[in-house]
Amino acid sequence: MLLTSTSIGLLWIYRKENTRKDILKISFFILIALLYLFLATKYIIPYYCKVKGYPAERIDEIYRHLWADNPLYPSVYASTLIEKVKFIARNWRHIWTLLWVEPPIEYMYGHTYQQLFGIKWETHMAIILSGGWTFLYNGLIFLFILLPIYIYKLLSMEPQMWGTMVHYSIEFAVVLPIALVWSMRNSLPKLIPLIGFIGAFMAHLTNYLLMEKIFSLWYYPQLMRWYSCEHYCPYEKYKSIRKAASLVPKEASYCTDIRHAPYISVSSLYRSNIEEADYVFAIKEGYFAFPVDSLQRLKDSGQWETLHDDNYTTVLRRKK
Repeated sequence: MLLTSTSIGLLWIYRKENTRKDILKISFFILIALLYLFLATKYIIPYYCKVKGYPAERIDEIYRHLWADNPLYPSVYASTLIEKVKFIARNWRHIWTLLWVEPPIEYMYGHTYQQLFGIKWETHMAIILSGGWTFLYNGLIFLFILLPIYIYKLLSMEPQMWGTMVHYSIEFAVVLPIALVWSMRNSLPKLIPLIGFIGAFMAHLTNYLLMEKIFSLWYYPQLMRWYSCEHYCPYEKYKSIRKAASLVPKEASYCTDIRHAPYISVSSLYRSNIEEADYVFAIKEGYFAFPVDSLQRLKDSGQWETLHDDNYTTVLRRKK
């Protein structure tokens, strides 16, 4: 859908320069994008979920409220495609509301509905202050290009998708500077430096404010605030991590938190399941530290030998 909206946006932006040949090329590209969307949702994603063992119903679960009798308080759901289209058309007022406010979810990820309040508002404000204010100047065409991302993020029942932290936020970081440059291109020459300065200043200020206070889920201040001392790893801890990582042989299978995998050689084999690994690489402090209780149980099981153990890291090897 993003490819489709981008193609239509390009047709509109360059409508004066487009030749009939260019229009046919982009129209063909739009058809290819829509065909891929159909194939992906109908065949590719279900097949991938089946192979990987993921629940294929996940996508339906986070969007099925849109084709319910009431998206805010769903009780009856449409079953056929025609019924879904009818319900969505009938519920357009509720769907419009869900673009701006959080649905009344009782409890999710350890948060109540009241604690989730403000995530969508924060996303809208971050986009506007970071360059979205140029959308009005550009005839809203760049807003149209981003429309599929808004729909994907804000109409789901998944709170982690609403915010600025995860799930399709990078598209905004690409389109917003383009919208800013386009507005500068169409401005009076004497206003170009001023518009550029305002755009850069507002983007950096918004970024700083989001790092200081944020509503979005999965935000870890120590990992994000690059200007604070806590963001950086103490030298002793870094030295311990490098030493421990070097004890995992190349091409050996190992288990660790996925965020710590880059410390290990790329030729080694990452395993998310300890039962499939010959080594365990554990960092014992920080946001994604290896659970201490789990580590101790492995040591006490008699199936693992300790190769390295200090205040920061532990490396275990499965006994032959």
